[in-house]
Amino acid sequence: MQPGIDVIPDFFDGLKNRLPYEVLVPIIQKLVIAIFIGLLIGLEREHAKRQTDKIFAGIRTFPLIAIAGFVSAFLSEYIFSYAFPLIFIAFGMLVWIAYFHSSGRGHVGITTEITALLVFILSGLVYWNFLLFAGIVTVVVAIFLSFKVQLHNFAHLVEEKEIYAVLKLAILSVIILPLLPSRTIDPLDVINPRILWLLVIFVAGISFCGYLLTKFIGYKKGISYTAIFGGLVSSTALTFSFSKKSKENSELSTIYGNGIVLASLFIYPKVLIYLSVLDFELFALLLPELTILFVTGLVIAYFNKTGHSQQGNTPALLQNPFEMKAALMFGLIFMIILLTTKLSQIYFGSAGSYIISVLAGITNIDAITISLARVKGNEITNVIAANSILFALLANTISKLMIARVWGTKELSLRTTRGFGILLAVTILILSFNLILIA
Repeated sequence: MQPGIDVIPDFFDGLKNRLPYEVLVPIIQKLVIAIFIGLLIGLEREHAKRQTDKIFAGIRTFPLIAIAGFVSAFLSEYIFSYAFPLIFIAFGMLVWIAYFHSSGRGHVGITTEITALLVFILSGLVYWNFLLFAGIVTVVVAIFLSFKVQLHNFAHLVEEKEIYAVLKLAILSVIILPLLPSRTIDPLDVINPRILWLLVIFVAGISFCGYLLTKFIGYKKGISYTAIFGGLVSSTALTFSFSKKSKENSELSTIYGNGIVLASLFIYPKVLIYLSVLDFELFALLLPELTILFVTGLVIAYFNKTGHSQQGNTPALLQNPFEMKAALMFGLIFMIILLTTKLSQIYFGSAGSYIISVLAGITNIDAITISLARVKGNEITNVIAANSILFALLANTISKLMIARVWGTKELSLRTTRGFGILLAVTILILSFNLILIA
C-alpha cells in the first residue's frame, strides 16, 4: 500500500457502531418509552381539540418532541455536554414563536405549549434513567389535560372563604411548624408539638377531601353520595344534619336513614387509613375485623335500598375541616385524649384504655384512634389497642343511634335502629371473641 493512502480517512469508519451492544439496547428501550410518553400526550391533545381548532402540536408532533428531547440528552453525554440545555433553549424559542402567532389569532391558551416543553424535559429524564419519576409526571400531566372541564367547574364552585381557610392554615403551618419543638414537652412524655400539629394537618387533609367530594359531587348526585363522602369528614356530624333534615322533609326520612347508615360504614376504612400510616402492626391486626364490619354494613345498605329514583339534592351541614377553629379544636381534643389515655394506661392498665376509648368514641373516632397508635406501651399492647378502637367504634355507633332517635323522625329512627343494631351485634361478637382470647 502506498504511503499517501494512509492519510485518506476511511469513509466507512462512520458506519461502525461506536456503542457496545449492551449499551445500545437499553438506550433503544428508553427511546421507545420516551416515544410512548409523546404518543400519550399527543393523543390526549389531538382528542381534546375541536374540529376547527389548529393546535401547536398533536399526535405526530409530540412523539417527535420526545425524540428530540431524548436525542439531546444522548448528545449531552457522548458529544457535547451542553447540548441538552442549548437545544432546549432553541426549542423554547420555537414554542414561544408558535404561541406568539396563535395568540395573534385570538388563541391565548398556553397549555399545549407548556406541555410540549414538559415532554421535551421528560424524554431527557427517561434517557437519564429517571423512568419512574418521568412516568408519574406524565400520568399527572395527562390527568390535568384530560379533566379540563371538571377542573374549571370545580374552580368556579369553590367559595372564597374556603380558599382563604386553606391558605390561612397552610401559611400558619409553614410559619409555625418549623418553630415547634420536635420533642415531648410534658411529664408523661406523650405531647410532641410538631408531631401533634402534623397529625392535625393529616386528619384535616383526609376530612377536607371528603368535604370537597361531599360538596361538589354528593350534593348533585343525591343523599347517598353525600353520605358516602360525608362519612369521610364526620359521620357523627352528618348523622345530626340528616336527622334534623328528616323533620324538615319527612317524606325523605327513610332515605336519610339509609344515608346515615351508609355514612357510618366509611369510618372503618378511615380508621384503617390512619393506622396504615401510623402503626402498620395495629393496621394488620384490625384489617380483617374492620373488613367484616364494612362488608356487613354494605350488605345492610344494599338491602336498605328503597328503589327511589329521586333522592333529593340535600347538602349536609359539615364544617370545613381546614377552618382554623376546627383544626385547633381537633388539636386540643387530640392532646387531651393523648394525656388521658396515657394516664389511664399508667393507673388502670387495659381497663382504663377501654373506658377512655368509650368516652372519646362518643363524639369522635379520629383522635382516639391516633392516640392509641401513639401511646402504645407495656400496658397497652397491640391487642388491647385494637380492642380499644373497637370499643370506640361501638360507642360512636351507639351515639349516632341516639342522635337519630332524638333529632330525627320515627321512620328515620326505625331505619337507623335496624342498620346500627346489626352493626352493634357484629361489633360486640368480635369484641367478645377478642376479650375471651386475652382473658
